Amino acid sequence: MKAKIQQSLQAKILLYVFGFISIVLIIGVILLINRQEINKLNQVEKAFNKASYYVETAAHAQSRFMLEGRKDEKFLKTKSSSEIILANQNLKKSARLLDSMLASEIIRSEDLFRETQNLKQAVVTYSQTLQKLVSKIHFRGFKDYGLEGVMRDYVHDLQALDDTQEQIFALSLRRHEKDFMLRKDLSYIDKINSTSQKFKNYINTNDGDSGAYKIRIIDNYVEHFIDIVDIEKEIGLTKNDGLRGELAYARASFAPVISEIEHKLSVIINRRQNTNRIIIISSLISFLVFSFILANRFNKVITKPVKKLNELIKGYNIGEKLEKNMFEELYKNDELGSLVKSFRNMYLSVEESLLASRNAQKELEKSSEEIEKRNWYSEQLNKLLATIKTTGDDNYVDTLKSIVEISNAKLGAIYSLSEENELEEMKMISCYAFSRKKYVSNSFSKGQGLLGAVWIEKTPIYRTEIPSDYMNITSGLGEVKPAYLIIIPLIHENKVEGILELGFLKRTNEITEKLLQEFGTRLASELHLSSLQRERRETLEYYQELLESKNKSVGKPVSSDLADSAAIKVIEKIFKGLVITDSMKNIRFANTWFKNTIGTNDPEEKVFDYITKRDRQKVSDYLNTVRFSQSENKKIEIELSGMSKDTVVNLRVFPVEIKDERLLIWLINPYNFSDIDDAIQNLFDSGSLLLSND
Repeated sequence: MKAKIQQSLQAKILLYVFGFISIVLIIGVILLINRQEINKLNQVEKAFNKASYYVETAAHAQSRFMLEGRKDEKFLKTKSSSEIILANQNLKKSARLLDSMLASEIIRSEDLFRETQNLKQAVVTYSQTLQKLVSKIHFRGFKDYGLEGVMRDYVHDLQALDDTQEQIFALSLRRHEKDFMLRKDLSYIDKINSTSQKFKNYINTNDGDSGAYKIRIIDNYVEHFIDIVDIEKEIGLTKNDGLRGELAYARASFAPVISEIEHKLSVIINRRQNTNRIIIISSLISFLVFSFILANRFNKVITKPVKKLNELIKGYNIGEKLEKNMFEELYKNDELGSLVKSFRNMYLSVEESLLASRNAQKELEKSSEEIEKRNWYSEQLNKLLATIKTTGDDNYVDTLKSIVEISNAKLGAIYSLSEENELEEMKMISCYAFSRKKYVSNSFSKGQGLLGAVWIEKTPIYRTEIPSDYMNITSGLGEVKPAYLIIIPLIHENKVEGILELGFLKRTNEITEKLLQEFGTRLASELHLSSLQRERRETLEYYQELLESKNKSVGKPVSSDLADSAAIKVIEKIFKGLVITDSMKNIRFANTWFKNTIGTNDPEEKVFDYITKRDRQKVSDYLNTVRFSQSENKKIEIELSGMSKDTVVNLRVFPVEIKDERLLIWLINPYNFSDIDDAIQNLFDSGSLLLSND
């Protein structure tokens, strides 16, 4: 009878243990399935982020094409551009990825199909609009290609007219055309039409029927200009108009859908994680109930071991960590031993599940924090870029104010490169809280102080050791020196265009420093563009003054001193170096810049003595193409022997004839000055150098 009771007891214990293990296994399987579903959802979220990345990469490639690629000669000839190829590749990748996701079962099961279809349609729309934009830009052309190339042929015919008044009309048409290309202002269409009508009236009055071919040239020029304006309208005069606006809208429609999908995925993941927690808690409650029933039933048989086991369970309930050796004294070759082992296995399984759940939660929180940082980064960068777009020329007060607000700086300044009077220096164009500093200098030269050192090294300074003579920050508690200083060089194409200086009461974080560096690159490009525009305006003003001077000087005697003429003085403002030689290349005159560059105050040799040996043959070949005529005069790149190594300059040579003597005028620039090539060519072709000193 005792044996039967014992066997019955053993059977019950085995039954209880089997039931307990089965529950644990089921719970584990459920947890594993839920975990796999969570992993799949995370993979889906990564796939959507990757598709978004491809679209952003395509958008950046399209932006680079609009800035540079559209003017590339290869594109104008073959309609092929590396930026457009890159954009199309990324758009295809994004479309293929979204197609694979549309075929995924999890997308359909989690009600994400409609949003994914919207994303796919946005990508297709963006791709189709981009192809239309590329076709329009290629048909429009640039300089000598496309419609603009044909229009430039008519421009050259107009500029070749002999009559002075006709040349003035031609220049006016050319000026209105360039102003439209720069400003995209449709009012210049009326100015073109008005000027062309006056031009034709003048021709009809002075030439009569013989001027018909001139009128045809004018009509053809205006017709092609109107065609280019129509294409510009289709492309978009601003970023929100035409095809450009459609691209911007397609790109903007991508982000809200991605955000909606991320929100849905976050809700689904949280729901599954909550399910896991409920399952774990339920398993713990079931285990406790099972343990107490077993203890009450077998109290007389296993009182002491069960009490010990009960103490362990209570310790676990209050948060005590159970060590492995605590179970060793309860290990027996009986039913109780099996129970203890089962409890131990359950405990380890639950601990592992809790640990995995905590780790997953930490990873999710970390991912959310990173997304928040990226969103903040993009928002602040766009805010800073917006201040550049809305500010006027050389007015960066709002830009600096935004930089200070975003970075929490207490003082700051923006310096811009100035090259007046052949002297490079940085001048302050905007400052914040600098009025409190005594003896503030508005400019500095290369190598002068911390700012000058950054100019030379072209690398940012992040400094906690502040110089003793640095300015103080004034607050309600008194004056204190900055605790942290950031000085960033604003570099464009390896040239420092400016300096950004910021002072802080405490050290900034890494993402703020990264934001300042990237915006510094954008600000450098803006400073460079502003400088080019300013130089172009000044050059056109000089040229306009020269033409007006020419009109006043018709019929006056020719000056014998070419070096003192008004035209040469204007050219010296445009070009750094100016040399005048006879036909045998002997130097008759050299300006100050050339003398300083070659290292002598009185050059009396031939001009070839100051050109590096490897470039002399190139110059000789070039001079063979120079004629005493109005033909187009190209420029070449050479290196002067007095300059530092690998310093290349642009050279142009123009022939003039003064009192039956042929002279050569050598014009030199240490950088490319192609924007005024047409103006300088017209200056020499029109004979302005033969006017009087007026």
